[in-house]
Amino acid sequence: QIPQRQRFILRLSKNAPRLLPVVAWGMIACMDSSYASDFVIYTCRDGAADSRATEDPETVELIAKGSVEGLRRGFDGLSKECELLLQDFAAEARATSHKFHFLHGADDRIIDPSHTLTFVNEVPGTSVEMVEGAGQLLFFSHWRRVLDAVQPRPDQPPRSAGLVPGQPAPVLSPSK
Repeated sequence: QIPQRQRFILRLSKNAPRLLPVVAWGMIACMDSSYASDFVIYTCRDGAADSRATEDPETVELIAKGSVEGLRRGFDGLSKECELLLQDFAAEARATSHKFHFLHGADDRIIDPSHTLTFVNEVPGTSVEMVEGAGQLLFFSHWRRVLDAVQPRPDQPPRSAGLVPGQPAPVLSPSK
């Protein structure tokens, strides 16, 4: 179940997309004020992993500043992100020769891990690593794991998906 605030934004983007800039303007006003930290912490309170991530003041500040900067450049990015969350890209992904590897916070409350696992099972050559103790804020709370997935350290063996055609995709061992 997606938290109430995120459900509101997704419903708004689907049913009344012209109102999304008004809501985004309100978000900017709040995050560009002395209430920025409170706003970020409040919006992340529904998931234990994300609540833990917002215990770090630097993470909260990065989220607030990054959100304000992104929204100041225009609302198209937020609108497009909301549209993308409502679409299924499995057919398009199957039509490519690309291999996909996902890192997904095992405690993600915004995009349930089951959605990623469904995609993995539907698109050959796709793998996933469920990151224990991470939620939607995976990039902030487990940044080292994210960087290692993009460019493994020389002392770390590469991770392999071990995919077998026609078989469910395995979930790689959790990382911390």
